[in-house]
Amino acid sequence: MNTLLNKVFKSGAAAAREILLKEGPDVLLPRVARATEKQRVVSDFYKAHPKLADKRKFVKIIGEEIAAENPRMPLTEYFKALAERSYKELGITNKVEAQRPSFAKAGGARKPDRVKMSDAEKDVADLLGDLD
Repeated sequence: MNTLLNKVFKSGAAAAREILLKEGPDVLLPRVARATEKQRVVSDFYKAHPKLADKRKFVKIIGEEIAAENPRMPLTEYFKALAERSYKELGITNKVEAQRPSFAKAGGARKPDRVKMSDAEKDVADLLGDLD
């Protein structure tokens, strides 16, 4: 009786292995493709919104809320709504701020020193209109 059950078990295991080898790639490849596409889209989102990159956990929560509210929303609209809502909830502005280099000081460029002129030179400069 055991030998018969062993033969049935082995033949069933061999058939299952054969089916898995035949149909495995058809099942796994689309899932792998979807996962890599999802990773690329998320990476592109954080490249477009670097201020949100260090707040990924919070952005994920907001994303789950948006997906629950609008399950059939197209991805382009979803990521636009995600960015807008994340900036709003976090109180971050999305505008690129012009920043002064850290070595620059307030007051702008240095004005050149005035050259000391003799009285005759001042008279000529006044006539030519070069003097303030």
